[in-house]
Amino acid sequence: MEDFPVKINFGGLAQKQDAAGTLMSINLKPYEKGLRSVLAPKPTHQLSGVIWPFPQVFKLGLNSYVTTKDSIFLISGNALAPLITDVPNANYPWDAAIVGDYKVFINNKTVVVGRDTLEVDDSEKIPTGRSICSVSGQLIIAAPWAYASWNFESVIWSRVGDVDFTLDRSNVSALRFADCGIVLRVLPQSIKTMMGYKSGFIAYGTSGVSSFLHDNLPAGFSLVKLSNIGIYSQLAVSGDINDHFFVSKDKKLYSIKDGVVKELGYQSQLQGAGSEIILSYDTFNKELWVSY
Repeated sequence: MEDFPVKINFGGLAQKQDAAGTLMSINLKPYEKGLRSVLAPKPTHQLSGVIWPFPQVFKLGLNSYVTTKDSIFLISGNALAPLITDVPNANYPWDAAIVGDYKVFINNKTVVVGRDTLEVDDSEKIPTGRSICSVSGQLIIAAPWAYASWNFESVIWSRVGDVDFTLDRSNVSALRFADCGIVLRVLPQSIKTMMGYKSGFIAYGTSGVSSFLHDNLPAGFSLVKLSNIGIYSQLAVSGDINDHFFVSKDKKLYSIKDGVVKELGYQSQLQGAGSEIILSYDTFNKELWVSY
């Protein structure tokens, strides 16, 4: 008996649902010359008893961090170094951001801060919330607990170069209605305009998507509604400052670039999703990963 190689043209990963290319593979990733196996990062193999959607991985500055429901680890080579454990959580995933070398983690109940070491913040200068990001030296928090109440449909930003969210008359920090329902996620953005590039962030909510761009006010942002389409869940959003992706409530994949929302489809592939859909964007390889 003699074996003969069989060549199959996969055509790479389909860019849209109705485009040519591979639509599905299991534990294999298509690329220009074939398929490669997909392996989880080695440090996460050390974790046990972790329940979906954990663990999460965050790249902050030069370092990477892994979070479980109540712990944060530093990735050191192929090992995980615990930085803080037994952190109170309201059963929400983590989000994280960095200003300078100062890291901030939030989980909708607790704020954890630090540089080389981490600790629970009890100064009340940084509110907790569902999501956090950093834009040009400012921190942005979605649906914050601020001034003795939950502000589910708002975002709050800090002073420039500071982690203090205390409101004052200078308008360098502010609490603003986001016009997208309950705000589930915030991500930084940079868009190309006739006057050059402008920075800001996008707020993703249960009933829409809103764009905030720096305006002429000191440290302020102007609001433009991009879409009336609500997102599927808090983790169903990912991207870098140039390209964003999100899954809608009806399980369609969308992209946002330069303030333009485009439907990519993949609804038939996403119909099997359960209670959570997680998007992860590989900035280096320009690849979007969808897990459910």
